[in-house]
Amino acid sequence: MPTVDRTKATVLVKVRFLDKDPRMLPDMSAKVSFLSRNLKTEERKPRLAVNGSALVGKTDQTRVFVLQGNHVQETSVQTGVKLGDMIEIISGLKSGDRVVINPPKGMKNGTKIKIAER
Repeated sequence: MPTVDRTKATVLVKVRFLDKDPRMLPDMSAKVSFLSRNLKTEERKPRLAVNGSALVGKTDQTRVFVLQGNHVQETSVQTGVKLGDMIEIISGLKSGDRVVINPPKGMKNGTKIKIAER
């Protein structure tokens, strides 16, 4: 019987993956929502999404800065629906691309960066 941790507003659950993705590493975390209805067929397809703070530009010309070694490449993306604090990316990125979250105002295509490792 799961119990709620009132101080953290969390419930500890155990999840088993049917197909393990080699990109999943120890100490990674996930945000999970449980649905109250069955999914439709079209809702079962994987979606690519980024944190909304990675998006720059106007709604008709949305862009992100993709990490390319120690530089960034400004890339146009087509966005889809909002998924919590994430935004679906319909085109312009591929799975595994690393994007800059909260890019500074002066950032432009080719800006040299230093990645701060946690």
